[in-house]
Amino acid sequence: MMLGLDAQAVIAMRGATFASGRTTTHEAARMMNEKGEALFRAHSAAVHAIMTGKAHLALPAAVAVYGRATRANRRRLSRMP
Repeated sequence: MMLGLDAQAVIAMRGATFASGRTTTHEAARMMNEKGEALFRAHSAAVHAIMTGKAHLALPAAVAVYGRATRANRRRLSRMP
């Protein structure tokens, strides 16, 4: 549930920043790079779960990666001016 709320907050904050014209090229690039990094980490977590005989934990492991990344983004973006 927190993943959904955090994602919604991140989308709102980034949308407001883009709409106001305050988005830097660094932030825009970071946003795109984070997606690739999160995908790689989620895939790695799922594969690790499967390879260690815990296939039933593959999805929760992948979702947990996205949850941590989204929570970190929400915290970071909420501190921006």
